[in-house]
Amino acid sequence: GAVLGGIVDPGKNGEFRTRNIVIGAALGGMAGMVTGSLVHHQMDEQKKEAFLKGQASAPPPQNGVAPSLTQAKVRTDWIEGHAVGNRFIDGHFEYVIEEIPRWEVGK
Repeated sequence: GAVLGGIVDPGKNGEFRTRNIVIGAALGGMAGMVTGSLVHHQMDEQKKEAFLKGQASAPPPQNGVAPSLTQAKVRTDWIEGHAVGNRFIDGHFEYVIEEIPRWEVGK
């Protein structure tokens, strides 16, 4: 838009060139904003359609029951403050996963 504004009739001695550039830039910006909005909206609609199509084509849960995850078993250990070389490590908790979550089907 700004380039077109610079090319348009600048008037005598170029007195309208700046005005034309500003108007062209504003119109170009608005055109870009409208185009970007339309493209974004179209892409959003395509994503929604693809999601719904994928959701509809998914196989039903086995035995009519969706699988679930068991809770992880976590042990909490308190580590006393201690020195390691010339560093002091303050007391803190350490969390240790003793049993990872597992899938349960049909429970």
